[in-house]
Amino acid sequence: MNPKYNKNLALSLFLSVLLGSSIGEKSLAKEIDWDKTLASGYHELAIGNTEKAQSVFEGKSQKYPQSGACHTALGKTYKKLGKTSQAKMEFQKACQSEPSFAESFYELAVLEEGDRNWDNAASSFEKYMQLKPELANRQGMADRIKFCRSHSSQ
Repeated sequence: MNPKYNKNLALSLFLSVLLGSSIGEKSLAKEIDWDKTLASGYHELAIGNTEKAQSVFEGKSQKYPQSGACHTALGKTYKKLGKTSQAKMEFQKACQSEPSFAESFYELAVLEEGDRNWDNAASSFEKYMQLKPELANRQGMADRIKFCRSHSSQ
């Protein structure tokens, strides 16, 4: 037997094809090193090739539609291009498709805060804090949530 053969992955992919569901995608997404998979796009983004980064991340988001990391990366690219509504949509997709991916909630909260959608911003910041218990600046984040909540009633 080939030691690289992963029975669980093969079974998940088989069930995905058989059932027409995203079971295999979810299992596959957990086994992918997203830092490595998205590295070329982030490199392009870092050196200012934003359109090239967008192309890389669009491809990855299409290939892995259940990946919060892919949608968040694409959202960051749209944000950098000034396409905030598209960025927000990608961050929302990331939050919905992978609700445990903390960074997507933070990025969505920042855009909601910028749009003065105070309740949504506060909720997304709160979710980010729940997912990041090791967050170094917890007090700063709590203050930001308090600020958003204080403005939501106005």
